[in-house]
Amino acid sequence: MRWQSLGLDLVTLQILMAAAEEQSFAAAATRANLSLSAVSRRVTDLEARVGVALFARHDRGVSLTPAGDQLVTQLRDLFDLLEVIALDLEATRVGKRGVIRLDTHMSATAGPLPEKLASFRRLYPEIHVQVSEQTSVEVAHAVSIGMADLGMVSGTLPIDNLQLINWHEDELVVVLPLRHRLMDQEKVRFADIVGEPFVGLQKDSALLSLYRQHMEVLGHHLNECAHTSSFESVCRLVGAGLGIAIVPALAAHGDGIGTRPLDESWARRPLMLCMRSADKLSAAAKLLVAHLLEP
Repeated sequence: MRWQSLGLDLVTLQILMAAAEEQSFAAAATRANLSLSAVSRRVTDLEARVGVALFARHDRGVSLTPAGDQLVTQLRDLFDLLEVIALDLEATRVGKRGVIRLDTHMSATAGPLPEKLASFRRLYPEIHVQVSEQTSVEVAHAVSIGMADLGMVSGTLPIDNLQLINWHEDELVVVLPLRHRLMDQEKVRFADIVGEPFVGLQKDSALLSLYRQHMEVLGHHLNECAHTSSFESVCRLVGAGLGIAIVPALAAHGDGIGTRPLDESWARRPLMLCMRSADKLSAAAKLLVAHLLEP
């Protein structure tokens, strides 16, 4: 870079500014904690490289030449910019500013996460949280390879390479068309839905894998009739009479549907906050974790 070849390092530029302000190489040397000879040599060497006199020397000290005056005017803008950069870096270091990549599965976004993120933004308006909705498997992978800083995953997913914190718990309910026979029951056992057309999420979602496993324990296969990418779509398909579904209670809403509690021990499902290492999180990410864990 040409500025480097001219010897425009920060120490020399600071000496130029000090000499211009003090109108003295000796006073500039005192400010820079350097010897007078070192200051004089730096200025002389720079003038030789650029081929322009920056200071006029006289018995009373030094004064700027027109070329030196133009340079110092530009240096003031440069040092103002460096101060802004330093303040920005300090704000990022202490967590007042930054970017956090948060990947989350649908159960979290259907629950209290949106409200938590909104209140976090009000507290820290200069911290930007980039949210991406994925399956739990995809979330765990993104966090493990560093593509996401934090993740929200299902507690039913086996994860052994990430740090997990119990964040929330959702309750699964059975979603039924209003005139379905199971609407007559107060609660529904999982065995009650054997053979029923089942509307589920994506084929690799943690919830659908959970239902398949429990159906296999009963000696049957889940009768999957449709897969969709959101709880809203699941409920709409159930309301249209296509089948039944099991979703978190907070996500069970829509026209033409009713719900019944799922009477199984696994119906209350932990939602986990995951990260590679809490010690290695940015200050901003640590603030978000603390905020999410507040009651």
